[in-house]
Amino acid sequence: MKKNIIFIFLTFSISLFSQQTYSDLPECAKAELNQIKIPSDSSFLKQFFMKLDSVKTNKKGRINVLHIGGSHVQADMYTHVIRRRIDDLVEEQRSARGLIFPYSAAKTNNPYNYITTFGGEWKSARNSVRQFDIEQGMTGILIHTSDVSSWINIELNRDSSDRYLTNRVFLLGRSMRGIFEPVLSLANDKKVEPKINDRGFVFELDTLVSSFKIMLKQKNPFVFEQDTFVVTGIIPENDAFGVVYHTIGVNGASVPSYLNCVDFEQDLHLIKPDLAVFAIGINDAMDRHFSDSVFCANYDSLLTKIRRVNPNCAFVFITNNDSYKKIRRKRKRIYVVNRNGIVAQQSFYSLAKKWNGGVYDLFEIMGGLSSMSKWQQKGLARPDKIHFSRKGYELIGTMYSDAFLKLYHEMK
Repeated sequence: MKKNIIFIFLTFSISLFSQQTYSDLPECAKAELNQIKIPSDSSFLKQFFMKLDSVKTNKKGRINVLHIGGSHVQADMYTHVIRRRIDDLVEEQRSARGLIFPYSAAKTNNPYNYITTFGGEWKSARNSVRQFDIEQGMTGILIHTSDVSSWINIELNRDSSDRYLTNRVFLLGRSMRGIFEPVLSLANDKKVEPKINDRGFVFELDTLVSSFKIMLKQKNPFVFEQDTFVVTGIIPENDAFGVVYHTIGVNGASVPSYLNCVDFEQDLHLIKPDLAVFAIGINDAMDRHFSDSVFCANYDSLLTKIRRVNPNCAFVFITNNDSYKKIRRKRKRIYVVNRNGIVAQQSFYSLAKKWNGGVYDLFEIMGGLSSMSKWQQKGLARPDKIHFSRKGYELIGTMYSDAFLKLYHEMK
């Protein structure tokens, strides 16, 4: 009886919240089409939802979701809404935060929901810039330093809550010459030494914490040779059951950007996703020579890597949003609608059919070609007509969450 009451309350909460929020949509939007479509075999998604239901019912086990994209995902606005909505599925759980990166040390925008600060001299490289000297990992972005006094501080919760806690921190990185080693410092000034494995450094803590600081030291204080320490990501873990929602996003990233990450597949074994949500494509489609066949072939290569890590991984593809391109015309720069959006939309359906995945057709839901200007007029998109406002991102996160939860209850 208790479970039925909880389910009714959850369904009512989702419905009520959605109705209130959907009123912000522009008239061109098609809220009635807010769903995840499955153009082919649904067995991978059914298997995923069965595992999710088992974790929810039995209160044990873990689900790993990977959501990967470009700047939309780096900002972690709509994906954090999804993360929190899926959190609500599993009662009384304290699942881990998921993969993070200290974007502030890379001199770029950090997600608003966790805080990173830094000291020392850090340099950065990202996969959307074609020339980089240090091999990239699965996050597609890295920072590196030769200054042993450099440090990074992480606060997992921007608000005063302790929603996300960790007692095991995995630092993806390496010392290029083996001279530097990281040390984790806690609020009580306790220092924790790492265990080293082939993907990085693991810090085991004897208590759950919401913040920590990563510092560097020289293994041998009498060695004065130069070293470079590289950080490619941080995974704050704990032993709780539930859903861990990992996000990977890099401003300007395309599908080839991630294919150029040499250590992408090896790093992915640390997550081994049960579900991968793909939102890469907006930057690919900005190319005036955009080719659907090349786009799909690149995606095929990426999907093959992920299925090698987990052959049972389910896929959901989020189509590109409508967007505009800035072009020069008569010595002026003007915005024109990007008609590659239609081509990319169909490519995502082809990929979903081939790989037995689902499609969340954001392009169609927001109103199709040239709809982005209407979203901007409603305060839901930014003037560049590519990115959304925070209000717009949160609306998309709510709508996608509703579609995801609807599919989950249909497949239970």
